Amino acid sequence: MKLCQEFIGEESFDVANAHFDLALTCLCGGKDEDGQKQFQLVLEIAKDILNSGNSSSFYNALGAWYLKNGQAEEAKNCHEQAVEAQQKDFYSSHDDAANSSSNLSIVYDNTVGQDPTKHRVQRALENIEKQLGPNHVHVATAYCFIGAVFQSKGELDSAKDCHQRALEIRKRQFGPNNVYVADSYFNLGVVHDDKGELDLAKDCFKRAIEIQEKQIGPNHVDVAFSYSNLGVVYCKKGELDLAKDCQQRALDIRKIVLGPNHVEVANCYNNLGTVYLEKDKLDLAKECYQQGLKIREDLLGPNHVDVGACYSKHRSCAF
Repeated sequence: MKLCQEFIGEESFDVANAHFDLALTCLCGGKDEDGQKQFQLVLEIAKDILNSGNSSSFYNALGAWYLKNGQAEEAKNCHEQAVEAQQKDFYSSHDDAANSSSNLSIVYDNTVGQDPTKHRVQRALENIEKQLGPNHVHVATAYCFIGAVFQSKGELDSAKDCHQRALEIRKRQFGPNNVYVADSYFNLGVVHDDKGELDLAKDCFKRAIEIQEKQIGPNHVDVAFSYSNLGVVYCKKGELDLAKDCQQRALDIRKIVLGPNHVEVANCYNNLGTVYLEKDKLDLAKECYQQGLKIREDLLGPNHVDVGACYSKHRSCAF
């Protein structure tokens, strides 16, 4: 960076990029305060070159840092400036514009008590559709983000509509057997589950698994997530043998891919324990909960809140 400053000047865009790279390095190394300082230097340089069309990446990165540190209002402001910068630049990349608007929707998902949220997120979506057209793959991505926003706020019908629209676009653009189509089926399945529409949720998760196993293989972590969610649905429907098979399959995959001492493996043990508890097989339930508890204690320490939740499950198996 010092060489950049010496040969091309303090206010060069390349110098800003050097600060940007240094900021990312600081963040990856866990030095959040140093990372923030570097981002601020980037913005001080970038304010003189805002018309270059490149400032949005800086605003997006700083917004991500703010969101990571729980400063949702500051993150929102940064991503709003990124969207504005992209919209002002006639030659801006469509991908960058979609990314900025998607980042903004993520911030809204993490901002509590914002009344204009729905209107402003929908406006961001409208801007993306105007730039890219209604059936662009990035529009589908935006629908996914916004569907997650609605879902987090309990607006499940709106969430379902968003994920359904994303599914339609992806099937049109990628064909019916693409992994992104599987992602949309998974997202729809989660919403149907939250709405209590268990048969629809089951069909979505089964379709996601069918696509995933063909496209990414039977032992992928995404397949495990789909099996786990399908198992939860079967458990709610009282189809406990099918629920057990799904949770066992998810456990087997995660142990292969992630190793035996991963928090997601612990989650599988808990899910499997819940099925056994519903089947009144208390010894097997207790064994699963103990396995999950041991993994969490090893990874998180004995005083973590998730460990406390495991103790509660363990007590439910007491005679």
